Amino acid sequence: MKLLGFMQKEDGKVIEYLPLSSQMTNLYKRRALFFNMYNFYMEKDLRFTKCEYLGCKDIKSVFTTKIDHLLEQTSCADKKKKFQLDIASTKIIHAYQNGETVITAKKPKLKVAKLINLIYSQGACSLMLDLDDMFLNLVYERIKKVNRESRVVLGEKEIIIYDRNPNASPTLVIPFYKSIQKSNMKNDVTVTENINRAMEYLRADEIRQIFLVFPKSDQFSKHLDLKFHNDIKLEEDEYRVKMIPYSFSFCIRNQSKNSQK
Repeated sequence: MKLLGFMQKEDGKVIEYLPLSSQMTNLYKRRALFFNMYNFYMEKDLRFTKCEYLGCKDIKSVFTTKIDHLLEQTSCADKKKKFQLDIASTKIIHAYQNGETVITAKKPKLKVAKLINLIYSQGACSLMLDLDDMFLNLVYERIKKVNRESRVVLGEKEIIIYDRNPNASPTLVIPFYKSIQKSNMKNDVTVTENINRAMEYLRADEIRQIFLVFPKSDQFSKHLDLKFHNDIKLEEDEYRVKMIPYSFSFCIRNQSKNSQK
């Protein structure tokens, strides 16, 4: 399992685990990629705006800065008695403000308590997330945006797009976050495993259009059509399997000049 996020050591030093991508050549861009994947992965209350993470010192500082800002808002609102904190949120906020370990069996309702619980629930300040699962959710959410008239279903490791036309074959999308080298694909275990999965779906004759999605790189920048000849019963014009290079250029679009240095 490949993990993304951060861990704070006992001496206070923050270690970041950021996604590797040939499109993201510096820390600012890699952090932007992380937060884009994170935002697609998390519920609305736990997301960050671009202004909140651009130019940050590290991932941890983005969380703690927002937590402290929300605590100020919560304190002001509490004085005006605009709302009443739930018990779980109260315990989490109290523990955070007193430097204690955050422990609660119940889920907090308040946004700031959710953020505190997310990075302090294991005692030390840290957040580690499954990279492949984050990539899967990012691809899923973006597919939904461009296929509003289709039914898009998220599976454990794949995405299925059901066309409005009941006679049309569903489309299977299998995302996997791994750098691909076109010249060495035959020896790449991950590529082989995903191609074998595609063939199994074709043999079952339920899905005839399959896209294997990997991050775009200098070594993998164009779509590749795959044909299996005698490995399946279908004729070549009866199915379509492609390897798709996924671009992350949207993550750094419209960033300020300073954040791209």
